[in-house]
Amino acid sequence: MATTSRVTLPASAPTVSTNYGFEMAGDYAFYDRNADASLKPEYYKHILQNAKKIIIWDPHFMENEDGKLFEAVTQQDVEINILSVCQRSRLGSQEEKDVLTLRDNIKDALRKAGITRFSGYVNAFKSNKESWNGSRIYPCHDRFWIIDDKVAYIVGASMNNMLGSEWTYGIMKIENNTNYDIFKKITEKYDDMIRKISRTNCWKGRLQP
Repeated sequence: MATTSRVTLPASAPTVSTNYGFEMAGDYAFYDRNADASLKPEYYKHILQNAKKIIIWDPHFMENEDGKLFEAVTQQDVEINILSVCQRSRLGSQEEKDVLTLRDNIKDALRKAGITRFSGYVNAFKSNKESWNGSRIYPCHDRFWIIDDKVAYIVGASMNNMLGSEWTYGIMKIENNTNYDIFKKITEKYDDMIRKISRTNCWKGRLQP
């Protein structure tokens, strides 16, 4: 004779709050572009506003837009390090001038926010097929932000989407020491490589007042 299994459903859904245009559930933030177009995806402000060190890995950059993110910064002596990849499109390839334009727009945004002391760099591989020390470099396709060497965010969209997105995406906060350790290891490895690599493969823009 067959037996019947009984499934018990939760009485209510997990608690979800809305903040900066995102639905918040624990360490996960979700921006639903389809839900309410009047809500702007401004969770980046919460992430950046009190940061003293900001690392952003993003395989795409928009030199004329992304700098505006940093108007959210409030701390003097902030360090900002960005690693990206120059993209090719029907409009042409991004070049060194585009990397420097992004750098200058970040500087302008910081000054607009009243930040006069800052440092860091904007680096971008010339393409996703560069090589170093005889081996091909495979840039990271994920986007992630690391704040103050202790909290990481896996971000589902590129920097320009933080300012007003046509996409639905999420942001996952990684704060547990065990999970965060891998981000620390990866960034240290790539920072060392970027210091040694030449402009043959990577365009570099130093960020300073």
